[in-house]
Amino acid sequence: MIQTFNPQELFIATGGFLLTGFAEQVVRIERSAPVAFDERGTEGEVARYLSEDRRGNIVFTLLGTSPSNFILSTFINADELLGVNTFPVIIKDGGEKSLEIVIAPICWVQNHAPITYSKGVEIREWIIRSASIRILEGRRT
Repeated sequence: MIQTFNPQELFIATGGFLLTGFAEQVVRIERSAPVAFDERGTEGEVARYLSEDRRGNIVFTLLGTSPSNFILSTFINADELLGVNTFPVIIKDGGEKSLEIVIAPICWVQNHAPITYSKGVEIREWIIRSASIRILEGRRT
């Protein structure tokens, strides 16, 4: 059976704003720590323990012409001035058979995206840091 992904059906909201104007790689989500760690004892036994660390990064890759650069720039500038700008991020694959959703309730822009000017349209990579990322992956068949 063939499954189809359509990036046009990807819903990405940050602080109540829908982001648009993505580059080829739209978004990358990665947790900072593994879900579980393990330790090996002197006699070869292995014990594992779960991590409480659910921090991570959500990386948006936008075209330099995207209006979403202004939204993310406004978030980080407000945070620098007031120190109070955290926001939720929700990412949902809106495809008919998709179950994939990412919820990160407390996020902040880690730094301004590097800016390059050239004769073409450049890419801006925004790193959003999150205190907790929850991920549900999968598709219905």
